[in-house]
Amino acid sequence: MANEAHWKRYTARAARWTARILSALMVGLLGLFFFGEGVRGLLSVIATRPLSPETLMIFALGLLVIPGYVLGWRWEVTGGVMGLAGMVLFYGINFAASGRFPGGPVFPVMFAPPLLYLLAGALRHWKPAESLDHETA
Repeated sequence: MANEAHWKRYTARAARWTARILSALMVGLLGLFFFGEGVRGLLSVIATRPLSPETLMIFALGLLVIPGYVLGWRWEVTGGVMGLAGMVLFYGINFAASGRFPGGPVFPVMFAPPLLYLLAGALRHWKPAESLDHETA
């Protein structure tokens, strides 16, 4: 039982810190992207095409994924759910608009922080089942 608790604590800590490091890298990368596009560039896309796939993907990233990455530092489950919902929405919008999923190695990696946050949160709240060794006759 002590070994199981140690494994659970170690795995939760590893998942939490891996998610935090990856989320910090992803927020930095997305920040560079948004900064490179410029606020005027992003606002012009939103203003000229308010319901375009590009605008909806910007909102999915800006309103769900990035805040999910940040909130996951303190509240793993909330951040994980927000980040995962945002990534699923981002992929769904991209697929609906283009008929394919986003390419490149970065987009699949963006799923890792929310999934790791959810793993850390699940391990933190997980209680082992009662042992079945004591059956009643």
